Amino acid sequence: MSFLYSYFNDTSSEKENANALRTRFTGACRDALKAECKEYESDYEQKLRQAEIEFKRTKLDLKEQKDRQQMDAVLRVMNNLAQSDEYKGSSESIRTKLEKIRSWIDYAATKSNDHWTRERQQFNARYGGDKTTVEVPVAAAEESKPAV
Repeated sequence: MSFLYSYFNDTSSEKENANALRTRFTGACRDALKAECKEYESDYEQKLRQAEIEFKRTKLDLKEQKDRQQMDAVLRVMNNLAQSDEYKGSSESIRTKLEKIRSWIDYAATKSNDHWTRERQQFNARYGGDKTTVEVPVAAAEESKPAV
C-alpha cells in the first residue's frame, strides 16, 4: 500500500489518484469482510437452529423412552404377579380385580403409544422429517379397553 501511495505521490493529481485508489481498496476490503462476516453469521445461525432441533428431538426421545420403560416395568410386575403361586391360589374375586387392573394398564399403554405417535407427528410437521423415528406397533384400542 505504501508503495502505491509513494508512486502516485509526486503531483497533486497523482496524490488524488493515490487517495482514491486507497479509498477504493479499503472500501473493497471492508465490503469483502462484511460479506464474509454475514456468511459466517448465517452459517452459525443455521447450525444453531439445527442443534436446537436435535436437542428437542433428543428430549422427546428421552421422554418417550422413559414413559415406555415405566409402562414396561408395570406390565412386567403385573405379569410376574399373575404367574406367582399366590395369585393362582387366590380367590376368584381377587383374580378378577387383578385382571381388571391389568386391562387398565394395557389400555394406558395403548393410549401412551397413541400419545407418542401424535407427539412424533407434530414434531415432524414442525421441524421436518425425523432421523430417529422408531415404529412401535400399536395394539387396537378396542382390544385393550379396560373392563368396567
